[in-house]
Amino acid sequence: MSVAKWLGALGLAAAGVGGVWAARRLPVAAEVSRTARAVAADGLRRMRLPRGAVGPHASGPRVSRPRGLPRRAPAAVPRPASVAGVCLGALARWDGHAVPSCHGTDPRRAARLAKAALTAALGGYAALTAFGNVTDPAPNREFVRHVLTMDDRAPELAELSRNGSRAIHRPWVWRAAYGCVIGGEALVGGLCLVSSWRQVRAAGAAHDHFARAASTGIAGAAGALLLWFLGFQTVGGEWFGMWMNQHWNGLDSAARVCGYAGVVLLLLCLPEEADVPGRAVREVRRPSR
Repeated sequence: MSVAKWLGALGLAAAGVGGVWAARRLPVAAEVSRTARAVAADGLRRMRLPRGAVGPHASGPRVSRPRGLPRRAPAAVPRPASVAGVCLGALARWDGHAVPSCHGTDPRRAARLAKAALTAALGGYAALTAFGNVTDPAPNREFVRHVLTMDDRAPELAELSRNGSRAIHRPWVWRAAYGCVIGGEALVGGLCLVSSWRQVRAAGAAHDHFARAASTGIAGAAGALLLWFLGFQTVGGEWFGMWMNQHWNGLDSAARVCGYAGVVLLLLCLPEEADVPGRAVREVRRPSR
């Protein structure tokens, strides 16, 4: 048992040494180390030197620069590469345009790509739901039938309720309602997916261009709210009393989808920094002499 403990301790020590060695070999770690050294050197240069020393920050007599010699530009401090910057840069290159640099992250571009990703997530959910309803229609078709006929209510609630006359027993109405649900899901999925692609393409463009790309996503998110809130929560839940059903009750799922769609709609409608009053940069023109 003591031998196993010693072997385990040696293994952990070897793993730690190997991890430190690998971290020092990583390009990101090397970049961070170079950045730290550059910042430290710049701080030393800015410190007050002894009187009489020659340098750009010396407190003694200033040495005049001979005419004709160019000014030496300050050394650029490299910024460390971040995983978010690399991933967002790769995502922005989908449209075929090269990204100038993957070092760091532009806040506006990151926010726009986040909006595009969430819009694509909502569109993918709606599209997959429509695809499942087309390829496997039996379960959800039965769900629509039981909701419209109101035959799954709890017995004690059905005896107290007086809205049994709202039930619909015509098969063509069931099929029409089911077709409207599938069409709405497909429309929401198409609008959101197209808007997500357009938002990625316009992530680095002007505000008006990105706003036009996001308008399609706003329509898709609003359509999702109309479908799952108005269709399932209002019509199905309140008019046909789906909240009283024992088994065929989809109010929880509809509320969850409404929450997703509401978040996407709010993000797409949020103003950018250029839209906030008082944030616009005005051009200052010098008076002509």
